[in-house]
Amino acid sequence: MNYITEFKQLSIKNIQPSSNHLEDDYSTEEIKSVALDIKEKGLMEPLLVSKIDNGNFEIILGIKRYLAFKHLGYSTVVVGIINEKINTDEAWALSLKYPSLSELLSPTHKAIGIKFLIDHEKMNLNDISNQTGIHIKDLNRYLTIFKFDKKLKKMLENNEISLKISVLSHNLNKTLSKLSGHELPSITSSKIAKNLTLKDNHDIENLEKIINIFD
Repeated sequence: MNYITEFKQLSIKNIQPSSNHLEDDYSTEEIKSVALDIKEKGLMEPLLVSKIDNGNFEIILGIKRYLAFKHLGYSTVVVGIINEKINTDEAWALSLKYPSLSELLSPTHKAIGIKFLIDHEKMNLNDISNQTGIHIKDLNRYLTIFKFDKKLKKMLENNEISLKISVLSHNLNKTLSKLSGHELPSITSSKIAKNLTLKDNHDIENLEKIINIFD
C-alpha cells in the first residue's frame, strides 16, 4: 500500500485541486466556517497531496482546508506528501492508519476505506484493527453502513445519530422484518433511530443483546 513520505510546508501556489474536487461543491458559509476555525486554532491536520507531472501537487484529501487557506490569504500550508498519486478511496484507507487524519473522515468515508483494505489489500479485520487501532466490533459497524437506506445514512452523516445507534436501528428493522414474516419499509429504520436517541446506554445494550439472539 502507498504511504506518506513526509510532512512539509508547501506554497499554496504549488497546490491544486484534483479533478474530483470542484470549488463550487462547497458553500461560501462552509469555507468561512473552516477558515474561522483555522484562524482561531491553527491548522490542526495537514492536507494530503501527491506530486504531479508539472512539479506541482494535487490534493487528495483536505479540499475545504485548502479553500479556507486561500480565503484567509495564507501563502503556505502543511501537507502530507503521498509517495504516488492515488484515488480517493485509497486515500481514505491510508488515513485510517493515522489517528489524527482518521478523525477527519465521515463514517461513510471510513467504511469505504475499510472496504478498500479488504478488497484491494486483501486484509482481514484483525489486520485492519491492528494497523488502525479500530476495534473489530466497530469495523463491522462501519461495513454495515453499506446496507443502510438513504435516510438512515443521511442521519448518520449529519451527526443526528451515532454509528452505534444507526447500526442498531438497521439491525432492529431487519430483526422485526424477520419476526413479522415480511420486510418493513426502509423508513422504519430512521424512525427507530429517532426513538433510540432517547434511550440510555443500558437500554441500548439490552437491545443489542436481544438482536444478537435472532441473528
